[in-house]
Amino acid sequence: MKNLLIRNGTIISPTDGIKFEKRDILVLHGKIYAIGLNLKEKIRKEKLLTNKEFEIINADNMYISPGFIDVHTHCYKRKLPTGMDSDSIGIEKGSTVIFDAGTAGPLNYYDFKKKYMDECKTEVYSFLNVTNEGLNILNESTSLDVINFDKVESVVEKNIEKIKGIKVKASKFQSNESGIDIIKKSKQVAKKLNLPLVVYIGEYPSYIDEVMNILGKGDVVTPVYGNSTNGILKESGTLRKSVINAKNRGVLFDVCHGLNQFDFKVFKKAIKQGLEPDLISTDMHIKNMKDVNYSLLSVINKIMELGISLEKCIEKVTEYPTKIFDLHGNKGRIKIGGEGDFTIFTMEECNDIIKDYNNNELVLNKKLRLQYTVKSWMKSSEVYRHGYENTIIN
Repeated sequence: MKNLLIRNGTIISPTDGIKFEKRDILVLHGKIYAIGLNLKEKIRKEKLLTNKEFEIINADNMYISPGFIDVHTHCYKRKLPTGMDSDSIGIEKGSTVIFDAGTAGPLNYYDFKKKYMDECKTEVYSFLNVTNEGLNILNESTSLDVINFDKVESVVEKNIEKIKGIKVKASKFQSNESGIDIIKKSKQVAKKLNLPLVVYIGEYPSYIDEVMNILGKGDVVTPVYGNSTNGILKESGTLRKSVINAKNRGVLFDVCHGLNQFDFKVFKKAIKQGLEPDLISTDMHIKNMKDVNYSLLSVINKIMELGISLEKCIEKVTEYPTKIFDLHGNKGRIKIGGEGDFTIFTMEECNDIIKDYNNNELVLNKKLRLQYTVKSWMKSSEVYRHGYENTIIN
């Protein structure tokens, strides 16, 4: 459908100063044409379209956000045993834009691009893994023998519009010396390419402080809120000094929820000490897809209950990733002339008990439920309707 009228939805677009305001949105040829009240009458009076030339979504009692951006997924299906195809973890889960977080490396990037960037409806960007074949190798980034930094530079320079960062893993399988050497060299390459270094610390290396000290403004640490002796908290429960210093330098922190990377107690302690996440992401892959309702919305449900407002959560999956990774087309916003990308959801009262991977319990009083994903491209808009069963969203 080329044209779309969304009626009576409550818009949340903090960047544009639209906070919980009930409005209509008219999308013509993939672009936002008007935002206001009673736009159906405007269409009739100005003879913009006939009734057959546009589709209507009745969004009464629904919230309309700019299309969600999930900055940590694994969407290179046939190269990683846990990889998924882009649309199944993108538009089908409420995200109009996703990032592949290092599943592809420089030797297989073009295969990934052809199959899972160019041929899907979800918009896909990449954090290129420094390891030659990305996550095709178990415990990647453990040796310089599987890294060719010249090849990394070459692939990035030819694909700068789609590659938005350099991914490297700080692994417990590395020795301190080899691990730090790889991080340092990766940082040098990222700096030369004017891209952020995205460092995965989910395996909690013993040299975590050294990793933090290497990173600078705009670099990203992911995941952040797992529970480990080598995590962001010291045994006393206070933030590591290296983490505080990194935050003060402008290093960014991403939730990257995953299967065993988000501990409720760690999160609460961290945000009380000022380490609120800059980005919210899922680490979506086939193993956590076993829960049919797992998505950015289900992650946001937990984060809201743990103390961060819906408005702030929306910023962290729309405006912030757009600015941080320099995305084009007015993504992360709902403004006239911008792309017609939306995530539309309801918010329900509930009393659901959920657990994290350490069996800490959390009672959800509210939960978001996806209703529509709207993705616009090629002067057209496509609407994806979602009808989830009335089950707990974990």
